[in-house]
Amino acid sequence: MLALVVVLPLLSVYTDITGVLGGMVMARAKLDVTFTVFLDRLDEAIALSSYWTGIAKAPVFAMIIALVGCYRGFHVTGSAESVGDRPR
Repeated sequence: MLALVVVLPLLSVYTDITGVLGGMVMARAKLDVTFTVFLDRLDEAIALSSYWTGIAKAPVFAMIIALVGCYRGFHVTGSAESVGDRPR
């Protein structure tokens, strides 16, 4: 659980960065928007509070994911094959 709480915010930062980079590349390729113009207007389009809210929510979701995974895992019996057989 601790590993997921640490890694999920890092994963969130990584996906935010790659999403912005992908948006920059597509804006350049399809809309002829330069990288500098894109970055200048990025702070107008996205509030920094939205970014921090996503980073703050990541550990909470990590705990929920870990707890549900552990709970479901404790109800599995037998082999790894029984994981797929477990009714919902």
